[in-house]
Amino acid sequence: MDTFRADAEQLLQNLLCKEPTDGQYHVLDIRSSLINDKDTKLEDKTFDDAALRNFIECPKPTNANSTTTRIVHLYYHQDRGVTSASSVFQHTWRSFNLEPYMMYMAQWNVPGFFQLPCIDSPSGDHDRFLKFHANCQAHFIMWTYDTKTLSTDGVLLSRDSPGGPAAYPTVHSHLKRYSGLSGHPLYLALMFALEKIAYIDRFLKIQHKRIGRAEKYTGFSHFHIDKPLSPILDAEEALNQLSDHSRLASSVLVGLADMMQHLQSSEMMLDAILSFELPTALAGINGVVKRDVEIRRIAKLLEPQLKQRFNYVNYIKQRAENQLTVIFNLLARGDAQTTISIARSTMHDSTSMKTIAVMTMGFLPATFWAALFSVPSLHWDQPTVISSRFWVYWAFTIPTTISVFLAWLLIMNRNALWARMKGRRRLSGSAMRPSEETKMPPTASPLSTAAGSGGSRKVKHLSSNFA
Repeated sequence: MDTFRADAEQLLQNLLCKEPTDGQYHVLDIRSSLINDKDTKLEDKTFDDAALRNFIECPKPTNANSTTTRIVHLYYHQDRGVTSASSVFQHTWRSFNLEPYMMYMAQWNVPGFFQLPCIDSPSGDHDRFLKFHANCQAHFIMWTYDTKTLSTDGVLLSRDSPGGPAAYPTVHSHLKRYSGLSGHPLYLALMFALEKIAYIDRFLKIQHKRIGRAEKYTGFSHFHIDKPLSPILDAEEALNQLSDHSRLASSVLVGLADMMQHLQSSEMMLDAILSFELPTALAGINGVVKRDVEIRRIAKLLEPQLKQRFNYVNYIKQRAENQLTVIFNLLARGDAQTTISIARSTMHDSTSMKTIAVMTMGFLPATFWAALFSVPSLHWDQPTVISSRFWVYWAFTIPTTISVFLAWLLIMNRNALWARMKGRRRLSGSAMRPSEETKMPPTASPLSTAAGSGGSRKVKHLSSNFA
């Protein structure tokens, strides 16, 4: 345990700190009477380094009829650290008796709500301080409750991101509205659970509307199944719209996964409140017992509603997944239509090429006869038309034609001929008895047989014509 605590202490010592630009620190100070809930005072205070040290070191009231809650509000970024001077942050942390391991959980973004065991305390009384840590996504809240002075001291680290500062006003509003419940060890847990649930409700409402827009565009929903779809005037624009709605549905799914984290963290807070038992030192204080009953009553009201929000998240998730499937099918159908269009264009081009080939064949006889009549060995103006050297034309034409066809046959059947040659080499070079398979004569492929017979018929036909 000592080694584990030493590692946490080292992490806290090496924590990056950056002094705020204005040099000011914001503190929320709540003072409440345990006799009269309406006798509560909430103040927002701003201090420089020295004033904050004095405020923290100020002795707490020992009156059993009043409570104090002090929260130092800072900003935290995972890469840039805490917006506080290192000495101020270390002093605040130790003065509030916070556990070093809390900062480890914040640095590694450990989700959930935890009550940590008190390893040591300034007075040596381990049961005096109750220590809690909560990761609220937008904030980290770490606090210590002193059962002797009924005081709560905490550090609120808002994430240095768009979500952190934007969420703090809601937290502040809940702290102010329910300040009459301060003085209870889990007062802050209930406040942040309320903030998270309010954020979840707002977020789910927005995602529900987004999926509704996607369903209206695609028409694949029981809300819009009977309504005719708008005609597509611009295919490219329709494709862009589908891509946008695909991104929208994907973002909804990512947001819902984030909401599951919020819901689970809120559920842990409510379960902790309902299962929490007041320490013996607090069980006899009527004001604390009264607030414990009120906090439990609120948690019992929120618990079933929270479970229904899990169902609501799954409901929106199913609709988003359905829209992603629909959009994918629509995009695939668009690709198929494009492929069909390309096939039609190709068919049209093939028809055009066939037409050109047929027209060329129509002119080929006339071209042949025109070329033949222009041969000098034919004397049309003399009684003997065919010259005695006319055989020279056939002597060159027939061998050339046969050579062209033979070259074509060799090229078309080169694989079969090469395989046959390799088989003969294996037979001649092997001293072993040939197998039944090697005894069989190699079979020519249907393509070579057809090509060979067709080629011979064409040569005979040409020879007979010229003869």
